[in-house]
Amino acid sequence: MATNITVANTEWEIIDDVADALKEVTIAGDVVFPRVVLTTDLEQARETQFSGDTPFVVIRYVGTTEYECIEEERGAQVQLELLIGAKKDRGVDEGLAVKEALRLKNAAMNAVHLNEPADAVADYMGSEFEFHNKIEWGQPTIDTTEHQPWATCLLPVALSFHLDSSTSH
Repeated sequence: MATNITVANTEWEIIDDVADALKEVTIAGDVVFPRVVLTTDLEQARETQFSGDTPFVVIRYVGTTEYECIEEERGAQVQLELLIGAKKDRGVDEGLAVKEALRLKNAAMNAVHLNEPADAVADYMGSEFEFHNKIEWGQPTIDTTEHQPWATCLLPVALSFHLDSSTSH
């Protein structure tokens, strides 16, 4: 006997909302990230996106974790890494490359906060002392290796959401 189920696929909705926010962000009328790509393999993303002259963002799906909430709901977090890249001009000192990487990191963070995923929610895990924000940014890692033509910033982010039950994925 077949069992009929419904799949909400909330992780994908959140990832898609993050991608849309990044694709749509502009500064002074110019699109900041003309290239936004989704992957699960960061090395493949690095190889395929380091071309051209425009900044890019690779959204890497890392995983999803679930936890009990205090109100008999289930909470979850989708973990992503944003690999942000900017072409470096030859001969530009490292300080300017860091400045551009930070500018693009901040643009990405502003874009996601300005257009928060519709399903993202803040909640308490297990007790009133363990709290998850809607959006939790990790420590960025900037790489401006001198011999490379790209400055990059790897920015972890976790986005929290609710599951109505253990069968509402």
